[in-house]
Amino acid sequence: MRPSQETYNKYVVDKYGEDTSLHPEIDMELVSQTVGGKKKGKMYGIGTVADSRVVMMGAQERNDNNEVERLKEKIAELEQDKIEKHAMMEKIEEGARLYAEMNEKIQMLSQNPPQNPPPT
Repeated sequence: MRPSQETYNKYVVDKYGEDTSLHPEIDMELVSQTVGGKKKGKMYGIGTVADSRVVMMGAQERNDNNEVERLKEKIAELEQDKIEKHAMMEKIEEGARLYAEMNEKIQMLSQNPPQNPPPT
């Protein structure tokens, strides 16, 4: 890890706390502080704003890791939801099959009522 990255990471932790999910992708104020501030309206030692992302990659990697974990949790939730919905569909299909069987029996009975002798 570069010294400037270590310094930036320390500033971020000091400002936002240990929970990396609360850290911004890049805090330009802290980037400026890391390289010693602006001189003549420019920030020297960091390059362009796009280059600052490379210098501060550690902050991005943490955010990426947090995002990966959130996505893994969401995938697990969706897989569980899929299992539950599949079980529900099986119950619905079984109910439909039983309904069809009962309907078929009712149709047969209505066409051929049982012949019971009248009570004497």
